[in-house]
Formats: sequence, structure tokens, C-alpha cells
Amino acid sequence: MEKGSKARTHQVCVRCVMDTTDPDIRFDEAGVCNHCHAYDIQAKKLDFPPEEMAKKLEAIVKRI
Repeated sequence: MEKGSKARTHQVCVRCVMDTTDPDIRFDEAGVCNHCHAYDIQAKKLDFPPEEMAKKLEAIVKRI
């Protein structure tokens, strides 16, 4: 550890259980990690009403 740096305490995400063994992980006040927040952003982009999801799935199945 470098001189003057603080030791990082072990922390686990309350949602996905990833922990501080990932050097890039960050946590919000509620204990949810940045990876979960990134997932939520991506999932919202892919969230469609059930009817539309059924149509998309049907189109994929037909294509296959």
C-alpha cells in the first residue's frame, strides 16, 4: 500500500453480492454497487410492454 493511502474496508453490494475485491466497484448510500446501477440503466432501454415483447419474440422465432 502506498504511503498516505487509506486501507479500503471490505464491502458487499446488498443487491448482487459483488464486493470490494473488484477495484473499480463503488457503492451508493444504500449499499448498491455501480454495476447494479449500470445494469438498471441498460435494462430500462430494453423494457417493452408484454405485448410488444411477445411480438418481438415471435419475429425472432420465425426468423430462426
